[in-house]
Amino acid sequence: MRNLKKILALVLALMMTVSLMVVASAASIEDYEDADSVSDQYVEAVDVLTGMGLFKGDENGFRPQDPINRAEVSTIIYRMMSKDTDDSDVGAYAGYADESFTDLDTLGWNADGYIGYSTNLKYVIGNGDGTFNPTGNITGYELLTILMRLVGYDENDEFAENWPINVMKVVDELGLLAAGYIDNLNAPLTREEVAYLIFATLTQVQKVYYTPAFGYRPYPTANMGTTIGKDNFKLTQNNTAHDDWGRPFYTWTYNTGSKTTTINYPVTADFETAATECDVVVALDENDDVTVNTITLNGKEYTSAATNLLNGNRKFDATETKKTVGAQGRLTEIYSYVDTKGAAKVDVVMIDQFLAKVVDVKDATFDAADHLKTPATIVLDIYQVNTAPSAAGSAKQVTLTNGSVNYEYTKGDMVLVYAETDYNDNVENGTAQQVEILGEADAVIATQTAYRNGEYSKFGDDTYYWAAQYHLGNRGNNNTNYVVYTDTYGNLIGLAVPTATYGYGVITAIAWQDSDHLEDEYIEANIMGVDGTPLNNVTITNNWTNNGNGNGDFSSVTNAKVSEDKNKNGAFYNHLVKYSVDANGGYEIEAMGPYHNAAATLNPNVSYVAQSNNLKPAVNDNTVYLVKTTGADGKPVYTSYTGYKNVSAMSGAEICWFPTTTDAYIEYIYVDATKAVYAGSTELATVFDDGLDMESGNLKGYDMWVNGEEVTRFVGGGKTLADALNAGKQTESAIASTGTYLVTYDANGFILSMDLLSWAGDSTLGLNTTKLDAYYCDGTVIRNSTSAAEGAVSYGIANANIYVIHSASQTVTEGDYADVADATAGVLNYMVLSADSKNVVTTYVVVND
Repeated sequence: MRNLKKILALVLALMMTVSLMVVASAASIEDYEDADSVSDQYVEAVDVLTGMGLFKGDENGFRPQDPINRAEVSTIIYRMMSKDTDDSDVGAYAGYADESFTDLDTLGWNADGYIGYSTNLKYVIGNGDGTFNPTGNITGYELLTILMRLVGYDENDEFAENWPINVMKVVDELGLLAAGYIDNLNAPLTREEVAYLIFATLTQVQKVYYTPAFGYRPYPTANMGTTIGKDNFKLTQNNTAHDDWGRPFYTWTYNTGSKTTTINYPVTADFETAATECDVVVALDENDDVTVNTITLNGKEYTSAATNLLNGNRKFDATETKKTVGAQGRLTEIYSYVDTKGAAKVDVVMIDQFLAKVVDVKDATFDAADHLKTPATIVLDIYQVNTAPSAAGSAKQVTLTNGSVNYEYTKGDMVLVYAETDYNDNVENGTAQQVEILGEADAVIATQTAYRNGEYSKFGDDTYYWAAQYHLGNRGNNNTNYVVYTDTYGNLIGLAVPTATYGYGVITAIAWQDSDHLEDEYIEANIMGVDGTPLNNVTITNNWTNNGNGNGDFSSVTNAKVSEDKNKNGAFYNHLVKYSVDANGGYEIEAMGPYHNAAATLNPNVSYVAQSNNLKPAVNDNTVYLVKTTGADGKPVYTSYTGYKNVSAMSGAEICWFPTTTDAYIEYIYVDATKAVYAGSTELATVFDDGLDMESGNLKGYDMWVNGEEVTRFVGGGKTLADALNAGKQTESAIASTGTYLVTYDANGFILSMDLLSWAGDSTLGLNTTKLDAYYCDGTVIRNSTSAAEGAVSYGIANANIYVIHSASQTVTEGDYADVADATAGVLNYMVLSADSKNVVTTYVVVND
């Protein structure tokens, strides 16, 4: 049998000093950035005291290794004995100590109330010379003296003389320092050491009272309780329990602060590979067999909450060198501990790691008052049945929730999880399924070179051992590329056939290349990606043929013919293509967009693309548009837009895209807008530069007045000024300084055409005119001289924005209603720029001859 005498001796020491080496999980201590810097032997004390609100850090953290001063200790004593952990009543004690001590104003914070309370009750005393020394550090002897006074000692003034010796007699009798965690009681204590001594006093030291006849006696339990912790805070250590994984823990409960602090027992030994029973015994520092505890979780009995450990044999055999516990990639934790009742226990916890795929993610939702409406959820397919690498994989689907905190994963991610299993190592069913996401699985693409079934696989020169829960693509074929997924220990946990990664773009240049016969001829191309990123001088790996200097033929991706002259390969240049990239950086054109239309309408207000053949492919906010226009130098300009609402409205666009289904949308679409008519690309402008064209480098254009603002417009897109004017049936010599024109522009704002607009002015023009020619800005007639008699007032001219063009000075000024109402024959030209359905004019131009 195992050496129980040694174990029980250790148990007694640990229980007496409350010094289990633990890992904290209380929220209050975790709020401090330096929580992890608390020394192991003091973690429990710090966790519980901060959870209770007795011990608090500051903006710099908990500062566990910093010294503590007398004023700070007085603060903790106040909270312990007054039970006022919120410090709400401490102001009532301010001034209690002011007359007794002369040095309380040396503090940088107001500690009068804490010091007044502690000194008034003689828990803490001064130096005997009228000073308190609030900023002075406190030693171990000093703190122990204070703590012994708190529980009732020193009522007979036994600490008045030879106080360190007399205090230590009491402390030694109580066994308070049995663990030896305080090295030098004569030195200043750190904050974590103070927490340890206070916690030990709260939980271990029974309160006493003094009588001359009998000395110090403990209070009867029914009367005053047993400890300060239990009396003041109902501080209680609860029985050892096990979490859903089978890990042992216990809790402290109390009536303040966070009410509960959880203390996890430390792991004595752990393995992530199979270990012999003999190895386990050695890891536990034992010589004899080790008996394993049996516990019950979720209504079922487990051998230490693991799979059927040791075939029902609840012992680790100290001489067994063949039988093993655990498995490759299985976390096996051994807990050798003393429970809260003083019993020695050994628990074995096994937790399997699985590969899972994220199949759905939903963010948390909130109501108008910002209350949680639906929690964040994630749906996982956990792979648990062996499949071939090309198969989808058989999985157990589970749904997890995370309250108001959204998951950081997206659909399709491959993640690693801990999952509760049954005796057959399958993932448990039920809504209470215990699953913990560890993070994304590491993955590389590599070629399998060898394998040994059930043991390992090799990829190149690297060897990967098979994880116990390796199911996805359980065994691959040699000399084949796979996506290799590994668990957190580097074991192989999944294989998958790589998914081809496709790109989309437009071939902007392509030619057959002769490499001077040093190596095979090849095809080189420039591709403009749909994101607007050019991919220049890439090698095309398609098995296409050389068409010599003839015209290139891109009628089929399979049988394309490429000319050596890029200028003869125009058939390639106006198609959206789908391509993939191989391991050597070669580009293979997989397909060209089969849908191609030269008369499409784009409208940012509708979620489809209208075409002349009435086909309306769906688009949405994720659709990526690659739009081709022409720059000032006549060369193509490619711009990428995401979302149908961000593309300019236009008609007559040439578009190309890949097929979509009724429940999908176009992901990528190519738009040749070089000949498109843009909505909003027409404006009314008055030229006032006496017909002289303006020049800027190679660009020519005009100074114009547009909607009350002086602008300069140039001709671009490779056109000449004459081309733009001829398109509007004008010539440069015909441009008049008082001429007002309908000017159209391309997507880049360059002039495409200029149409002269003329209006008929009546010889009796004035406010009461009965004939008026008026147009919208696109030239559409609103009213003309042959229509029924309409007075100027009927057009709402009185409310219009009126501009007066002065041809003599070539200036434009804002006018007013009088410029129209007082007009006389022969002095006005006029134009309604816009009017609503009720003929309310928004802009009215007056040309002053």
